[in-house]
Amino acid sequence: MNKLWYIPIAFAVLYALWIHFLAVMALLDARERAVLTTAAKVPGYPVLFVGLVLDFLGNIIATVILLDLPREFTVSGRIKRLCNGSTGWRHTAACWIRDNWLKPFDRTGGHD
Repeated sequence: MNKLWYIPIAFAVLYALWIHFLAVMALLDARERAVLTTAAKVPGYPVLFVGLVLDFLGNIIATVILLDLPREFTVSGRIKRLCNGSTGWRHTAACWIRDNWLKPFDRTGGHD
């Protein structure tokens, strides 16, 4: 059996985490604009739970990718810490992720 079976699974988890991040940002935006209806909340709010599970799994994967033990519960928290308080390749990688995958979609300013 191939010893690298976990690589596509890791990418799938991180991709699913990003898709859920986009969904959560859309829910927050609709709530902020006071247009989030009950009909949208019912199927939308379980997305938050699935996203939390994916965030936990993504943080495990980020530990391997970034060679950095987690001090935060979420990947976003880790990215923020590495962008604001580290140097070197981890800082560069974290800030690239923030600037390209998180910040453009976060209207709350949580990834500035």
